[in-house]
Amino acid sequence: MTFLFILGLALIVLFSFSVACYFVYFKTSIGSSAVKALITFVLGLVVFVMTFAISIILVWPPYLWSILE
Repeated sequence: MTFLFILGLALIVLFSFSVACYFVYFKTSIGSSAVKALITFVLGLVVFVMTFAISIILVWPPYLWSILE
């Protein structure tokens, strides 16, 4: 189970930063590479948090929600 969690986390990280790179490098016209790197990191982090939160909410077993209440 730990392996699947780590694999899923790695896939979410890969997805997040590839989306961020796409938007920064192909959809914006930023000249400075330091600014591109910073925006890529920040946007990748935002996409990661959103994707992780959605996946935890959808995948989390319903019986665990009742335990937490």
